[in-house]
This record gives sequence, C-alpha cells and structure tokens, in this order.
Amino acid sequence: MCGAIYRFKRFGRGEGIVKFFVGGLHGEECEQTRPILERLARECAASHLSFFGDAVILPCLVERGQHVSVLREEYYRMEAGRRLLSLVRFLHPRFYFEIHSYGMHSLSRLTSAKRFEIEGVPPFVELERGILIGSISPILRKEFRRDAFCLTVEIPKWRGVKERVLAILRACLAAESRDALLKALRRMYPEQMRKAEELFRMFYTEIEPF
Repeated sequence: MCGAIYRFKRFGRGEGIVKFFVGGLHGEECEQTRPILERLARECAASHLSFFGDAVILPCLVERGQHVSVLREEYYRMEAGRRLLSLVRFLHPRFYFEIHSYGMHSLSRLTSAKRFEIEGVPPFVELERGILIGSISPILRKEFRRDAFCLTVEIPKWRGVKERVLAILRACLAAESRDALLKALRRMYPEQMRKAEELFRMFYTEIEPF
C-alpha cells in the first residue's frame, strides 16, 4: 500500500500540535513526492531543522493507485482515501500539507479560472517554476478545525523543483502559528500569496486562509 510513516516530536516547542505532510495520494505521484518528503524526514531526524510542533511525514500514501480525484467522494471510499481519513482522524493535525504532482498537460486545467465552474473549487496559483498551491478538497476540509491550516502543493513532473519545494516545506515546519506561516509564505511569494488568499476567500467565506 505505502511506505514508511515518520513522526518527530519537539518537546517544549509546540508539543502536541501536529503538522502532517502526505504525498503520493493517487496514481504514480510517489515518484515525485517520495524523494522530497523522505529528504524532509531525514533532516528532521538529523536535527538539521528547527521545527515547531510534532511533525508527521508520509512520503507515499499509495505506491501505484488509481488516479481518482481527491475532489470526488469516490476517492474516500477507496483504500487510499479511507487510510487518509483514518490518519487525519487519529492525528487531529492543526497543520496539513498535501503534496501532489502533475503533468504539463494538466497545468492549464489546474490554474484555469473556469475551475470554479468545472470542478467546483478555486484554481491553483503558481508560485514559481510550475509549483502550484491551493486549498485542499472541501470533502477533506470538513475533517479539520476551522482554524487549521490546510494547503495543497502541486509539483510539476517535468521540472526539477525539489530544493524550492523543500524551502516551502521547511518554512511550514518552522512556523509557530498559522499567522506566522502565512507571513513567512507572503515574504517568499507576496503577489502569489495575495492572489491565492483572494481565491480562498471567494470559496470559503467562514474560515481564514488556508
């Protein structure tokens, strides 16, 4: 079904606040997500990172699964979706980061303004070099507290962006609150984050980004 899951605790620095990073949710995404998230886990294990809270890292949820969209109820009835729901309900993460990968042919669909009409969710925003961010599936978002921080990161399959994605994930690990994380991401990508937050507020009217 999947590879190892790693958990790292920081006693006295946000102990009990869980940050959950998961990749390889469907199809063959593990090829892109596993190297990045395993590197992040190695850095945590070696104490190379200053991180806040308990970090849980699952580089590959499903090795070679069906490519059913996480926007569909069907996904959460499949083995991969059921396991994801089980982990979210067990861990109660305050921060959740879902890492996907996509092919060049999907870029226009993921970033199109018509995504509201076609798929019922906001378009992704490109940070740089094909790295996209956006909200998670509304189906899964219901499993989290209103003040939880939940972010999807899409990685381009055709371009090497490992170091840039790791820089984003390290900022996520280090942040001591959702406001601190938003400020860190705004410093890294001011215009892109402004756009992403505007799109989020158009879709979710009762919770703050993300």
